[in-house]
Amino acid sequence: MLTHHVLFWLKADTTETQKNNFRKGLESLSGIATIRNLHIGTAAPIERAVVDTSYTFSLLIFPDLSTLFFLILQIIKIQYIMIFLVLHLLH
Repeated sequence: MLTHHVLFWLKADTTETQKNNFRKGLESLSGIATIRNLHIGTAAPIERAVVDTSYTFSLLIFPDLSTLFFLILQIIKIQYIMIFLVLHLLH
């Protein structure tokens, strides 16, 4: 399973409205075809030396590997066609 995990640290003076808008922006990522699922979270209110709770948002993305694989194949196909055309143009 492939995942992509991103932590966001917003400035200390960020308002609740700005945080809500930022969260809505993260939620809008679910509309991307290659994202199968995503989780948005905030730090748990715990105090342990081994846990970093200083971030504002956590974004965990689970990509749709079949769609992602198809897109990669399309990119490779386009690159192959471009190389073929360039070689033909050089001769």
